[in-house]
Amino acid sequence: MIFTSLQFLVFFLIIFSLYYILPFRMRWPLLLIASVYFYMAFSFDFILDTGLLIVIDYFFGKWIAKASGRKRQHLLIAGILINVLFLLIFIYYNFISQNIGDLLSLFYSHAPLPYLGILVPVGLSYFTFQSISYKIEISRNNIRPEPNIGIYALYILYFPKIVSGPIERPKDLIPQFRIKHDFDFELMKSGLMQMAFGFFKKLVIADRLALVVDSAYKNPQAKNGTELLIATIFYSFQIYCDFSGYIDIALGASKTLGIRLTDNFNKPYFSTSVADFWKRWHITLSFWLRDYIYLPLAYSLSRKLKNERYFSVRTDKWIYYAATSVTFLLCGLWHGPAWHYIFWGGLFAFYLSFSIATSKPRKKFYKKTGITKYPQIHTFTKTIITFFLITFAWIFFRSDSITQATLVIKQIAGISIADHLQLPINTLELLFSVFLILFLILKEKFFFVITPKTTLSWATTLSLIILCCYFFGIFNYKQFIYFQF
Repeated sequence: MIFTSLQFLVFFLIIFSLYYILPFRMRWPLLLIASVYFYMAFSFDFILDTGLLIVIDYFFGKWIAKASGRKRQHLLIAGILINVLFLLIFIYYNFISQNIGDLLSLFYSHAPLPYLGILVPVGLSYFTFQSISYKIEISRNNIRPEPNIGIYALYILYFPKIVSGPIERPKDLIPQFRIKHDFDFELMKSGLMQMAFGFFKKLVIADRLALVVDSAYKNPQAKNGTELLIATIFYSFQIYCDFSGYIDIALGASKTLGIRLTDNFNKPYFSTSVADFWKRWHITLSFWLRDYIYLPLAYSLSRKLKNERYFSVRTDKWIYYAATSVTFLLCGLWHGPAWHYIFWGGLFAFYLSFSIATSKPRKKFYKKTGITKYPQIHTFTKTIITFFLITFAWIFFRSDSITQATLVIKQIAGISIADHLQLPINTLELLFSVFLILFLILKEKFFFVITPKTTLSWATTLSLIILCCYFFGIFNYKQFIYFQF
């Protein structure tokens, strides 16, 4: 049941109506039943695996809270290892076994390691991170364990965010299920408007750009540099509109119920550096990685490395390079069991480390050129450079392998004015696609949040967005990109 289907719209309308009709004590059970049904719409088998994990994590939370000292630490490690084991079995086993088999084949002939042909539970990566943060926050005494297993299950399964996030922290979401949310007309208007524009970004922009992107990356050797460059730039906006469109629908739907989820995006393509980009893109994942991997690792290294410098480089820089590399390699691996995702993560680690290593020379260069005297030009230049660095990285993310990504880069490097465009869309549709990208940029620059002042202007704007979705949307029920992670 994807968000852009008629089935979801009917489902949401029923849940929204029942939510405010039922007495307060029946609302969280309604949301839990709705979330289980929503999840089972993908596959009945998934709910059994997820249910087992929920029960295990619920009791581990209680055990961790009761324990102290080393016992608490050991229970936390055991609980995290169970979560990691689920990921290894369902997502990474075949990738690891294949690479071990390839490595062993270099030395001697051997029988291939067994292949597991099992389905991956939808949203496993997302709710695993939520489960881990739940146990860590209990171990740090930041929250108390949830006494009601039903409320905890709802924290994991809550239908707007179960499939592709946002990755919510327990202290932010769980308390909201215990608060009575009276119907708020203004909040409903805001939620529906956000949902509508989420549908617009997905159906009208993302899925339209996907026509060009999918055609180019399906057979890049048959495409010239210009076609692949257009497809790659289109992909930057496709993946943003696809993912942020999902988040807008999730946040908007939840908002109509009075429950606030964390926004995952803040105009990421207006970033002036790669570090700034990761504060604006997939924010809940970025902060999760920062709080639970980067900072603990950096702190651990700072305690072990006592010298001020190593090889004439300050220790704090070495710590940054190491912690950043580990964090982003894991970030790449989190997105999928494939080397091109790992390379994608490593590329961002390189970007960030290179930025720190060259900070002083760049400041001197800016001072000599005098560009800092023109802040608007300086900001625009940094924004454009950052966008193309991000777009270059997306090549590895979108490709099926590092080999294919390398081929795409070679084709783009050989771009020529003599290249003829053979796109799956005609010239008018291409111009319309470019117009949509420009519209998106201007909208985010000047009207990031659509807030009509009167009910009439709200109804008019909402109707126009719905009509645009109906007349210009691509209704092929194309799955959201981040459903696969």
